[in-house]
Amino acid sequence: MASNPHAPEPKTKHSAIGKVLDAVLTFGAEDLNQKQIADCAGVVEGNVTRAKKAVGNFGPLLSSGPVRFTSEMGLVLAVSVGAERIRAGLVDANGSLHCRTTTPPLRGQLALSQRELLQHVARLAAEVLEKALGDATLVRADGTLPVFAAAMALPTPIDRDHRQVNGALSHKSWEDRSPYPTLNHAFAAILGPAFTSETAQVMNDCNAASIALAFDRVRTVEKPRRTLAPVSFRQRSTIMVVRVGGAVGCGIIEVAADQDEIYVSRFLKSRVMVGTHALAGEIGHMPISESAVELLNEKSSDVPGLSPIRYDAKCACGRLNHLQALIGGAALARRLGVATHTSEAPITVQLEGFLRPGSTTTDKAAARALDDAGQLLGKALVGPVLALDLKAISVIGALARPALVQGLGGARDDWGKAFYTGAGVELVDPGPDSAWMIPRGAGLALMRQHRHRKLRQIGNGQLAMLLPSLDVSLPYVQQMRAKAWS
Repeated sequence: MASNPHAPEPKTKHSAIGKVLDAVLTFGAEDLNQKQIADCAGVVEGNVTRAKKAVGNFGPLLSSGPVRFTSEMGLVLAVSVGAERIRAGLVDANGSLHCRTTTPPLRGQLALSQRELLQHVARLAAEVLEKALGDATLVRADGTLPVFAAAMALPTPIDRDHRQVNGALSHKSWEDRSPYPTLNHAFAAILGPAFTSETAQVMNDCNAASIALAFDRVRTVEKPRRTLAPVSFRQRSTIMVVRVGGAVGCGIIEVAADQDEIYVSRFLKSRVMVGTHALAGEIGHMPISESAVELLNEKSSDVPGLSPIRYDAKCACGRLNHLQALIGGAALARRLGVATHTSEAPITVQLEGFLRPGSTTTDKAAARALDDAGQLLGKALVGPVLALDLKAISVIGALARPALVQGLGGARDDWGKAFYTGAGVELVDPGPDSAWMIPRGAGLALMRQHRHRKLRQIGNGQLAMLLPSLDVSLPYVQQMRAKAWS
């Protein structure tokens, strides 16, 4: 069985080079020079110079100028599968996503068989790797890429055994365990013999997004402290990522408190809250009261071009009254009169014209529908907000437009009336890069497990327990591409 990417690491003695590597992870977003990194690590500057040289079978791990990790620290092939698109890229140890590539939207993508969908994934992966082989900042002198793992995020519940549970991948082949016992095995098989169920891992998309959000938060939003003064100490906090698109779900992560050593990143001990069966976050299946829907329908009854919310709409799971059936992409299309059943075009393509901000009647109807969706989402989140004592919420996905976030923001009054902590929850803008948060977070999950949490071992030269580079070459990528089209 694949290892747990959230398991704590055993303690290892911290060498001066290990401290430098930790400081680069912690302060890497601040463009510090060699002396500043040394000061943050509490070591003499010569140790930064030493860290820039080859360590074991690694080449130079740090760059000059602003000190950052080089690709020698390793790369993770990261893929995210959505309702209609697949996105992929390579994540480095700095959390940057390289060679971003996207498939055209494909309606019914989640209804494809396991083999068909994974072939699409492999074709895109081969395209990413082929691009990377032409990038001098990523490729090694011998013409290979230092990829050591691959991560795939899916919009479906993934349990502790790395299998889908009552999920959005509807083809029966996803439940057949005869060829591959887990999704990790299936993912590894399509990528080729260099990958195993240990080095190719599958996870829930919202959990992946929460990891990216935590990584950015501790590096840029709540910048790392430079002093041990008590006033600068940050306690643990819990943040949530909500995805609203074809489906609705969330990921929850507890961001760790500051460490005793200022050069150690809070990201290392931040913890995704996955629940008893690793199925936490399925808010799309929360039942919504009929009275809440009736109230919104009454308030929006005078908006031209806007149909009422259908309370009897079925969720993808087959049940009624679920949040996803009331605010997801299909629900929005119904309210705006988009006849999705008469066109083969992807739903996101059909809706795009309605979602661009403007002043026409259609735009106003779409804005009101999104605002209503935000209000319903806010009502559904009252319990989670108070139960988890949330610090912040970030909304991503195809429908995460300003009008929806505005509707969600109005729900903070309800949260605050229920209990005072609800009024202080921040609504965090994920930024213009939010569409890439999921693949980036998936890559960061494995980067954290196999590199970030092992910086002390790397600094000590203890490399035997690290996942080695797979040394991906052009012939290997060509073989992967040929297999994906067979």
